[in-house]
Amino acid sequence: MFEILIAVTSLLTALTVRPNTAIAQIKYIFPILVPLALLQVWTVFQILPLTASAITNDAAQSEIALIKGISYCLFIVSCSCHLTDKQKVTHFCYTVVAAVAMQALYAVYLQYSAESHSPVFGMRLGERATGSFVYQNHLANYLLIGASLSIGFLISHLTRRSKSANFKRQMMSVFDALLSSKWLIRVSIICIVVALILTRSRMGNAAFFVSLVITSLLALWQMKRPPRVLKWLVLSFIVLDIAIVGALFGIEKVKERVDSTSFQSETRDDVVALSIPLIQEKWLTGTGAGTFYTAFPQVHHYTIHGLYDHAHNEYIQFAVEYGVIPTVMLGLMILYCFYQAIIALRERRDSFYQGLAFGCIMAIIGMLMHIAVDFPLQAPATTVNFLAVLILAILCNKQRGEKKVTF
Repeated sequence: MFEILIAVTSLLTALTVRPNTAIAQIKYIFPILVPLALLQVWTVFQILPLTASAITNDAAQSEIALIKGISYCLFIVSCSCHLTDKQKVTHFCYTVVAAVAMQALYAVYLQYSAESHSPVFGMRLGERATGSFVYQNHLANYLLIGASLSIGFLISHLTRRSKSANFKRQMMSVFDALLSSKWLIRVSIICIVVALILTRSRMGNAAFFVSLVITSLLALWQMKRPPRVLKWLVLSFIVLDIAIVGALFGIEKVKERVDSTSFQSETRDDVVALSIPLIQEKWLTGTGAGTFYTAFPQVHHYTIHGLYDHAHNEYIQFAVEYGVIPTVMLGLMILYCFYQAIIALRERRDSFYQGLAFGCIMAIIGMLMHIAVDFPLQAPATTVNFLAVLILAILCNKQRGEKKVTF
């Protein structure tokens, strides 16, 4: 369904967008599109039997990964063609935030309903919120990205007051941001945080908190004209959302899961260690896109319990499946987008693009933390959201608008 919808959207985009406009917009996202397109070309080489046999261990799984990868490329092209001005970017961000907020409300509803199975697909409900996802940590990552963009969106509406503004005026600005016409965004952030806590995801919650603190410190250091109430707004997120709301909705259970975690009982690190020989053996070619499930049993030897169809570490899984060089290429792509967002945070005058850059930086930091212990990039919903963040990270610096601050 996802691939069909992307294909239809891409076809409509090709029929409605002028070629000159498309070429002018696509050039901005070349640093994202080119690496992903090259990755699909490499997947084709893994599938084709160019020598005695194909590189991939499982051609069927690699073909599935190829079609999914092509869909991601089409999504990037469609986004670049349509996000041509500030108003369209604003509507796009509202759409992403609204989708995440609805997912959060649905997850909270399922957790506090008397239902034992979800109304769609009849999946059994457990103690941890899953929403419409199968895996609770995928929901946590989805919420993490949505919360990051929501916070950035709210920061973009803070007023820039003069240095002479006293404490009373600063606090009035905070309450104005929280209770103004943007109060829906604030309510959405609270709902998202509640759902994130209910997932009981250890790294999901930790990545949210750590990325918020790091991005806030980075903003106070890098922004030429930071809103004077920024630190108070961030403090309100920590105190209100994490401390008070968390206490009401069971942050203690997340803490209990963290406290009960031990290297003796946790086997994800063993999966990473056992996967290293696969990388050493096929560091250049990889085992084939989507083949970790079939490659890992070669080194498993039943030394750990449980079925691991993913490495629970995207850095390792990408290196196993695609090889070291494509993995490094994708890493450089993400770092480039991260750098563009930092430049926008530091140099752009427009408060909207500065706030958007804040949200993108926070989302990227959170994702880089989360993929170290899980596999959110294997789910199309979370991957598409992250690709949207990377696109916005470039547009918030490259998109035409006001001139940059010069000193």
